[in-house]
Amino acid sequence: WAIVRLAGAGSLNRIEVDTRRFPGDAPEQVAVMAIEAAATPQPDDPGWRTLVEPTEVRPDAVERFEVEDDTPATHLRLDLLPDGAVARFRAIGSAAAVDDEEAGEPAGG
Repeated sequence: WAIVRLAGAGSLNRIEVDTRRFPGDAPEQVAVMAIEAAATPQPDDPGWRTLVEPTEVRPDAVERFEVEDDTPATHLRLDLLPDGAVARFRAIGSAAAVDDEEAGEPAGG
């Protein structure tokens, strides 16, 4: 597995896993989980929620998974089953709204 911190909290609508450049070492399956956490979560944290169930992937291809989850996420966990290599892991979505106090700015701008 690999845990990736997103640039900020947001909701996701698509995940892409690129196995190109590693045709002989691609994983058989991938799974993706998400969590909203202030610090780096542990892999066994009970707050992880599944975005992509374990799914077979093709070697030397870009796999795209549509995600229907509006809950904000700050971290993703990519599981390669049983193992393998990935050239690129992309998360596409929208940043969550941040109020001025959360951003460290005084209220009112």
